[in-house]
Amino acid sequence: MKITLTILIVIILAVLACGCTAITPPTTQSATLPQVSHTTAIPNITGTWSGPMQGYDQNTGFSDYHNQTMTMIVTGQQGRIFSGHYIWVSNGTAVTEGFAGVIGAEGTTLSTAEQDEGYSSGIILSGNEIELTWHHAGAQYGVAIDSLTRV
Repeated sequence: MKITLTILIVIILAVLACGCTAITPPTTQSATLPQVSHTTAIPNITGTWSGPMQGYDQNTGFSDYHNQTMTMIVTGQQGRIFSGHYIWVSNGTAVTEGFAGVIGAEGTTLSTAEQDEGYSSGIILSGNEIELTWHHAGAQYGVAIDSLTRV
């Protein structure tokens, strides 16, 4: 009787141990990605945009850039992708720099990558107003806000 009881206890403990250490396979759920609405109208931003700049530059600190303006000329647009060039004055000399950009899926944000350095992100405030924020990282870091209106 003692041997039978011992065997029974060992079997019960073995069953419990197996049940406690068994790994339950994870349940699989199908992942659903958010759907982007393609019903948002894509704004046409081709043309000339110009306005004041404010910023901060590592070498000069805070600046309104002597009340100079920055001009963004969008020369081409295919859907949400666009390209063109920026024009601004630096140390008395006009600087022209190419860029490529994209309008966000919601039709109100945009981002550009500049030809030589830096990038901008922005918001289309209306059909005639865009605000860009320029960012440059590295040894000569700086930021700027460009408040542009369609010319």
